[in-house]
Amino acid sequence: KVELIHSVNTLKLIDEIEKQSIKHNKMTHILLEVNIADEESKQGFDYHDVRIAMNKIMECKNIVVDGLMMMAPHIEPEDTRIYFKKTKQLLDELKKEYPSHPLNELSMGMSEDYHIAIEEGSTMVRIGRALFE
Repeated sequence: KVELIHSVNTLKLIDEIEKQSIKHNKMTHILLEVNIADEESKQGFDYHDVRIAMNKIMECKNIVVDGLMMMAPHIEPEDTRIYFKKTKQLLDELKKEYPSHPLNELSMGMSEDYHIAIEEGSTMVRIGRALFE
């Protein structure tokens, strides 16, 4: 009953999603979470390990990667731009390397920096705090 899983961040989770997708005869769309700033406090695949995840998914018959999701460091909003650019660059590289997956979505940007994320190519923003505070 899920349309898109936004934060797939481990190989173990990929295995479980594939298992459940087969069990329910469903194609499951996901976003791979990347930790582009290599922050210890955040989860996600690093810049290089995302390819390990993509190669694993290439073996899966019931998972479709729609794109990437990332969370920028908690720094001044303008300083997040470099991380948004790097994530967009990674997405563009993956599109060329894995043409069998859509890789059109880029979920990045939160209430304090979403405007910069959009300027850098975000297709989805997470702005709950801006809406509910």
